[in-house]
Amino acid sequence: MVSNFEYLKKEEKYHEFVDSCIEAERLMNVSYSATATFARRALELAVKWVYANDGELRAPYQENLASLIYSFEFKTLLDPHLIERLSYVHKLGNKAVHTTIAVKREEAVLSLRNLFDFT
Repeated sequence: MVSNFEYLKKEEKYHEFVDSCIEAERLMNVSYSATATFARRALELAVKWVYANDGELRAPYQENLASLIYSFEFKTLLDPHLIERLSYVHKLGNKAVHTTIAVKREEAVLSLRNLFDFT
């Protein structure tokens, strides 16, 4: 199966998070909760990559995903709708890990779509 994230493999600079994106997508065939969890993980790695590669962006005191995506500096770089999409991936991933609520197929697909839109 060819991944929607394969285009990231063409650039060595994305090696830190591309495999996590692909893994999240492949897990759709196994578990929607696993997809949500790994999409969140891939998002965190991708966001940390942005911080590491943007010379003007300073990481907040806490480097957890919420602090990173909701920092004022980071939010000014992105369209507000994209911040909402990142928030969705973050919250769904947390729901998958920290609750017993089942993740629905549509939610997992949307999480992957939002991750794709960010990358």
